[in-house]
Amino acid sequence: MPRFKLTHTHYQLFALALICIVPLISSETNRPPVFTQVLNNIVLAENAPIGTVVTQLQGYDPEGSNVTFGAIGSEHFEVDPVTGIITLIKPLDREEKDSLLFHVTIRDRVNPEGESEQDNIVQVPITIIVLDENDNPPEFQNTPYETDVNEDAAIGTTIFNKILVTDRDTIGESLDLKCLPQEQSPEACNKFRLEPLLREPTILKAAIVLNDTLNYNQRMIYHFQIEATDGVHNSQTTFEVRVKDVQDKPPVFQGSLSAVIDEDSPIGTLVLKVQARDGDTGEPRKIVYDLLTNPMDYFLLDEKSGELRTAKPLDREALPDSTGLITVTVRAREVVNGTASSDTLTSTVAQATITIRDVNDSPPTFNKKEYEVSLQENTAPGTPLALDMNVTDRDVGVNSRFSLRLDDVSGVFEVEPKFVNGFSQVNIRVGNGTLDYENPNQRKFIVLVIAEETDTKPKLSSTATITITVLDANDNKPMFEHESYSASISEAALPGQYITTITAKDVDSGQYGDAGIRYSLSGTGAELFHVNEQTGVITLADCHGTMADNTGAGISRVGRQRRQLPAKQEEQSEPETAMLDVDNYSTLMSSASLLAGSNEPPSIDALFNAFVINTEPTSEYKVVTQSEARSSINDVISETVTAPTPAVSAHLPSVMETSVTNASPTVFSSYSQPTTAQIDVGAEVPRTCLDYETETTYFLSYKATDDGGQGQTSVVALRISVTDANDSPPVCESPLYRAAVDEGAHVFDSPLVVKARDADTISDITYRIIGDEQISSIFTIDKRSGQITVRQNATLDVTHLQRDHLVFAVEANDGVFTTNCGVNITVRDVNNHAPRFLAAEYSAVVEENSEIGTSVEKLQAEDLDSGPNAEIRYRIEHGSFNDFRIDERTGDVFVSRKLDYDRRNTYHIEVLATDLGTPSLSGTTTLTVNITNSNDKDPYFTPATQHAEIAEDAPVGTLVHTLIALDPDIPTYSALEFAGTDVVAIDKDGKEVPNSDQFKEYFTINRKGQVIVNKDLNRDLFAVIRISVLVTDSTAPTVQQGRGLLNIQITDVNKTPPKFNPPWTPENPVIKLQMTEEQPIGSVLTTLQAYDDDSTIGEYTISPNKYFTINKTTGVISSTTRIDYETLKEVKFVASVSDTGVPSLTSTAEVTVDIINLNDNEPHFSQTEYHFNVTENSPRGTVAGKVEAFDADVGPFGELTYSLIGEYSKYFSIDAYTGSIMVADAMILDREKISEITLTAVAQDKAPTTVQKSATAAIHINVLDVNDNAPIFTQDQYTTSLAENAAINPPAALLQVKAHDADEGIFGDVRYYIVAGNEQGLFRLDAQTGIVYPAQSLSGKKGMYALEVVARDTQGSGTMESRTRVLITVMGVNQHRPVFVIPALSNATIEIPGDIVQQDYLLLTVKATDNDTDENGVLSYHFQVSNENVQETDDFRIDAVTGELRTKRELNRKERANYDIILVARDAGNPTPFETLRFLSISIVDANENRPEFSDAANPYKISIKENSGRDVRIGRIQATARSKHNRDVYYYLLLGNEDNAFVVDKATGDIYTNKSLDR
Repeated sequence: MPRFKLTHTHYQLFALALICIVPLISSETNRPPVFTQVLNNIVLAENAPIGTVVTQLQGYDPEGSNVTFGAIGSEHFEVDPVTGIITLIKPLDREEKDSLLFHVTIRDRVNPEGESEQDNIVQVPITIIVLDENDNPPEFQNTPYETDVNEDAAIGTTIFNKILVTDRDTIGESLDLKCLPQEQSPEACNKFRLEPLLREPTILKAAIVLNDTLNYNQRMIYHFQIEATDGVHNSQTTFEVRVKDVQDKPPVFQGSLSAVIDEDSPIGTLVLKVQARDGDTGEPRKIVYDLLTNPMDYFLLDEKSGELRTAKPLDREALPDSTGLITVTVRAREVVNGTASSDTLTSTVAQATITIRDVNDSPPTFNKKEYEVSLQENTAPGTPLALDMNVTDRDVGVNSRFSLRLDDVSGVFEVEPKFVNGFSQVNIRVGNGTLDYENPNQRKFIVLVIAEETDTKPKLSSTATITITVLDANDNKPMFEHESYSASISEAALPGQYITTITAKDVDSGQYGDAGIRYSLSGTGAELFHVNEQTGVITLADCHGTMADNTGAGISRVGRQRRQLPAKQEEQSEPETAMLDVDNYSTLMSSASLLAGSNEPPSIDALFNAFVINTEPTSEYKVVTQSEARSSINDVISETVTAPTPAVSAHLPSVMETSVTNASPTVFSSYSQPTTAQIDVGAEVPRTCLDYETETTYFLSYKATDDGGQGQTSVVALRISVTDANDSPPVCESPLYRAAVDEGAHVFDSPLVVKARDADTISDITYRIIGDEQISSIFTIDKRSGQITVRQNATLDVTHLQRDHLVFAVEANDGVFTTNCGVNITVRDVNNHAPRFLAAEYSAVVEENSEIGTSVEKLQAEDLDSGPNAEIRYRIEHGSFNDFRIDERTGDVFVSRKLDYDRRNTYHIEVLATDLGTPSLSGTTTLTVNITNSNDKDPYFTPATQHAEIAEDAPVGTLVHTLIALDPDIPTYSALEFAGTDVVAIDKDGKEVPNSDQFKEYFTINRKGQVIVNKDLNRDLFAVIRISVLVTDSTAPTVQQGRGLLNIQITDVNKTPPKFNPPWTPENPVIKLQMTEEQPIGSVLTTLQAYDDDSTIGEYTISPNKYFTINKTTGVISSTTRIDYETLKEVKFVASVSDTGVPSLTSTAEVTVDIINLNDNEPHFSQTEYHFNVTENSPRGTVAGKVEAFDADVGPFGELTYSLIGEYSKYFSIDAYTGSIMVADAMILDREKISEITLTAVAQDKAPTTVQKSATAAIHINVLDVNDNAPIFTQDQYTTSLAENAAINPPAALLQVKAHDADEGIFGDVRYYIVAGNEQGLFRLDAQTGIVYPAQSLSGKKGMYALEVVARDTQGSGTMESRTRVLITVMGVNQHRPVFVIPALSNATIEIPGDIVQQDYLLLTVKATDNDTDENGVLSYHFQVSNENVQETDDFRIDAVTGELRTKRELNRKERANYDIILVARDAGNPTPFETLRFLSISIVDANENRPEFSDAANPYKISIKENSGRDVRIGRIQATARSKHNRDVYYYLLLGNEDNAFVVDKATGDIYTNKSLDR
């Protein structure tokens, strides 16, 4: 709360010293002097300037001698010995002493020549009370202020509460604090706020509260200044906040997390190195790494180094992403108290991407191992088999190129494509042979598809087996004798009429042959004809019977009656004109509505559509519709009705037979319709389905299909022609033709053409207009084209016609039949007359004071058009200035607002009259309105307040001012009379002088408004005279006056210049000031004050300079820029003050401003961060590095000292003056625990603590490693197994041993060696990666091997090592596929004679061989059913070990004679067993039927051949005969002894050929 200073006048306490001297001594005694006036308890402000006169001592000597005055015991005052004036000679300070006590003396002079001992001296005490002034700045206590705060401190936390500010003054405003940001911490005042805790008049306690979140990584130290103010004085101190790092930031990954690696990279290959750092840079923790996701366990991540290496062989083809991209999730965790932490504040997860480059390690692979498919015999060459077969090589590039080929003994099939890149669908097509189901050796095939790489070494391959079954087929289609057929029939033919017979032949038998052929017709109009599907006889169909049967589906084709064509009748009489009774209109409407099935009134189109033409000669109806009198009906048409429906017939008589009367004034045109055709409704007329006019020829497709209509099809074209008959009347293309034409025009909007069609080809249609004479006189029609035009001499005028719709009919005649077409022509009225005013000009006179709504004039216009074209609307175009309005319908003009003659006395109003036609036409006229004036306005002064100026020495009679006034009503200015009323006088201090009426006599105002000096002026009495003036209109019928004000300024005659306040004097015009450096722009330096004895101060100015500016009115001098003591220590300029007198006088002062130094520059380190190295276990005193900082200030403000802060600062020391950093406690130097130590160096200047400044820099000390840790294996024992055929070049990776060494660099670089168990040299160990490879071929070296491995640090040369054991198992491998010996052929057939085969009958002993040894060569035998290996089917079983194939049940030839089975020979190979398939057919044959026999089976054939004879050499023939009388065909096969396929036999002739060159 503000403290108030008691303002008061000086209270003077007078003490009268009465000295009573008793006359005990003789009259010669020298009496002491006497004070006549002594001032005690004098009140004096402590800011009184030196030289201030306090008071004046007064006294006398009773003897009348001179007296002198003096002072005893005062250093602040001196007394003039002669005058007794007490003057202040030393500044006062109430805070030192609030009152001063000293003595004043009065001394007489006994000896006139000078002072002597006989002089009397009288002493009187005097007290000076010193009043307090606000002259002391607030003072901060207990400085410096500084504090530490954790970076995770919550907003609102009080971080410091010991701010104490005191003020020695007792007056002034309440103490207040504010935050001033510094350059190095501009956001500090937003981060923290000042919160008062205690506020008293002279004391303030406050706290610092956190206002925003902190982040150690963004800023470690905040500096800001706290400014205390008492309203006048300010003081500042510095506050330092040190942010302490809190582990609240997770690790941050650095560098790239993507890599590319070859697919065949050995185990232990370095993929990439993951690197992360602690997000908290103040005291970073150690980081360890692990994998959260590791697809297929391909990788291992070193938790300390971050090295990501391969953990096992890579397989790019096994990846779900075809691009070879693997994404692993890597986690970086901080080590907290020796343990890796997993919470979100101490761990971070990132995705690392590894792209695997392809190598050739995947063979081409089919989507299935076995396929089954069937196809028809005689399948055309090139036909693909219905197989869903595809093959894929998951390698890329050249490694994915392979070829496809078939192992097909028959040579019937071929494969495509021949070459593939990566992936392809595989098509197996019929190749060079024909398939014949009747040949038992071609009923089933087993084909092997082989996919083998082309551009790789080795060439990887795979196979798939296809089982193909041949089916019997309907392979011949019906054949017609001719390619096309034609026939004809009359359109008058009746249903059932025979047209023609067409048949086909099929060479197939049974249902596939002639017996199964079915015939059918298709195409447009096929439903009009009927074909016997078995005989092929074609007749005319009964389409009407079909329609009757098809009641649910509607009629697809309308049959029509044959028309009787009577002789042409004579034309009837001309049409008559009739009148329609309006009262009967509702009957017509009801009939039409009923026909339309609606309750709504029918439109004119509904009326036209409700009736159709009737051809009966005995009846005639006329439809007459109402004209314009009823707006809902616009057309009139007359039509005849043909065969009306019962609903129509029920209502037509009441409408059509209405009598014509003259009751309605509306005239309608009607006409008669001659009858042109007739039908005997009562007789049954035969109907035909053919109509020449509709269709003259039918082009149909005649189809023959075998297999009972489900097999093969042949189609031929069939043309059926229809002969013509004349039987069709013309038909209007539109039931009603509409057109529109403007009145007076001779051309329609668009051509009006009536068109009729006649289905008969021999017809020639002509047209004529049917209507009254008026219609014929206006329109004409082209008899050939049907175009209707307006006659050239005809005049279309709506008024003359008395209607705007002309309705008539046009007759279309083909020579036999006639048809009427309705025409409706609309004649549009044209707006061709513009409105015209009855007078070209109008005039009117209106009084100025007319009321709003007063009628001025009525304007009228006329239009010769009719209807909307004649309706007129009025509007004012311009010239009314919104003072008048017009009634748009009547044309009456009215006053719309108050008129003012002085503003406008004449109006020329242009009025527009427009009709409502389209387009609208208009006419104009001018209305002149004259306004008569009225004297109704008061005069007024302009301006209302007028000003004049006169010097105070102006003589009497001087003209001061002429008043100006206006009156818009008066004819001359002389009608105005002026006078003055009241007078107010203002002194030069701006105060109103009492009793101002006494000043009226100083000025006079005559009737002309002239103001004249009437008495000598005296500015000391008044400086301004305000006269209330009055102007009167002397010609007004009533009193009309205006009032105003005249201000007369009495100007001074200036004599004395202004003076600055002391200590400035005219003799010593100097002012000295001080200002602290770095004050903000706009800071107040001082306020100049001056006074003038005979005028007022006009303005203050200072000489131009770039540092200060002055307010010309108030004299406040403020800074225009920041002043830096280091660059400028003194500023000089000249100040001037001028008064307002005339002429203006000026005084000047030389102003000197001394700049006071501040600590305004922050220290700055040479680097923002320092990086030093220290070897772990270094002794105390080891120098780590040196920091250096600078300060631009001068003197102690620029001298710096250094210190350390931070969690680890106690382990190091810093030289306060040199900045050298040394080890203080070596126990912290253990790299395996802390590899990097972060400290903060602080540089502070030597300024007082209240203004002291500092800066910080981060110091990162890297702890260097020494070899003090031994390697440690990840496992005590490693085990693996591999096949004996493991790759040698490149060698296959077996496993990887891994040991970790906590040391880094070369001390942690581990090498691996085999020290025992590898005496045969079968294995080798990569010393760097720890991967074990085979050193030589392991074929035949199956067994278990135990190796002892040692890990040694320092790249194998160190002294620290550890050992582990490696167990390796070598296993055999399956290399060969089984080969069938029995049956030897891929398509073997066993024939069993007899009708019955007993259960458990031995059919065959299956035998196969395998070149593998041990368990890889052990074979087992199976059946394959649905891609599964089984030992039994419903009919057979096979022994898995011996291969004996036996019947499972008794087989009966009459129930089933043929069986097909697939045999499987499978080895027990490791890791993958192989199997081979063989197709076997089993046939049970009659023992006495068609059993072929060799002529001499006891003597085998003996054949000789020379070696190297080549291929396809005939070497002999075998012959056998069959006993069947019906089928003597014999086919030959080789069963045994041809396992290497050296020979082939022609199965039809028995000739034996070589299949390859033979070598003994």
